[in-house]
Amino acid sequence: RGQFWPPRWPKTRELAEVQYRQRLQLFFHPLMGVLTLLGLLVSQAFFSVQLLAVVRQSEVLLNVSGALGKSFRSLFLTVVLGMIVLYVFTVAGYLMFPEEFSDEKGERLCGDLWQCVVFTLTNGLRNGGGIGDALNNPEYDSPNFTKRVVYDLLFFACINVALINMVFGIIIDAFADLRDQRQSREEDQRTKCFICGRPADEFNRKHHNGFELHCMNEHNMWDFLHFVHYVNHKDEDEYTGQESYVADMLKRFDTSWFPLGRSEESD
Repeated sequence: RGQFWPPRWPKTRELAEVQYRQRLQLFFHPLMGVLTLLGLLVSQAFFSVQLLAVVRQSEVLLNVSGALGKSFRSLFLTVVLGMIVLYVFTVAGYLMFPEEFSDEKGERLCGDLWQCVVFTLTNGLRNGGGIGDALNNPEYDSPNFTKRVVYDLLFFACINVALINMVFGIIIDAFADLRDQRQSREEDQRTKCFICGRPADEFNRKHHNGFELHCMNEHNMWDFLHFVHYVNHKDEDEYTGQESYVADMLKRFDTSWFPLGRSEESD
């Protein structure tokens, strides 16, 4: 890459993302067809899922979903860690004070360990104070009072504060990274030549609007686009030597035929 940025031509990673998105597009219409059949034959609720097709029509929503998709592995592992910690707390509470997993009438809220896991998951996360808000409060002279205080505080700190904020942090970082990428891309478009990648300052030192003149005359990106279109639609038997070379580079997504870092005006 040298000291200059190359033009925005698909690189290996970018090309893989483009191909991945194209493969997803192939499944879009069959998926819509399946949802339609399920809506007709099973339940009309499946028709509501088709509203998610709006994501495909909006570039903003595609970028948002892409940002979340890149963080899917981190989110998934964090959720797995949270489930493990939640299970540890459930086992500890079930063994230390099972009698407190009951309502005001004394009826058990969970009959076995699995039911207690579900109860802790549904009530511990939804209550602002953790699982302590869903369990019976022990008496001050109860032998389990100190254990309950420590148990409730640890649950609140580990689950309701740490793990939930870790999930929020991953999501916020994904959107922040998306914003930084957009700002970096916009800054690159404003301050660097699309073709050679040289910064605008090199051209403006010689003329107050030298960068604009350079982008309009020597390295007009639309001229390059027209040339690529011309090569792609020209009969291969009529190629000149240069056109044959460029056509081969285009097939391999190779940008070495671009004047990367080179310009007659600044050299």
